[in-house]
Amino acid sequence: MRQQVIEIMARVFEMDIADFPTEINKDTIENWDSLRHLNLISELEETFEKNFEMEDFSDMTSLDNIILMLEK
Repeated sequence: MRQQVIEIMARVFEMDIADFPTEINKDTIENWDSLRHLNLISELEETFEKNFEMEDFSDMTSLDNIILMLEK
């Protein structure tokens, strides 16, 4: 699942996976803005057939937190 999420993030943030920092979060991805954040959530919902609540969105600002939300 982790690799699949990274691939989605690479597509949404228009980055090469090799360019991702070791700590993947909102502060380490330069173009992680509000629109791309919503696009990321939409892609995750579609790929993993999940529906997130609006209150979950603000917690989904790192790879680790995204994985935790998907595992719920």
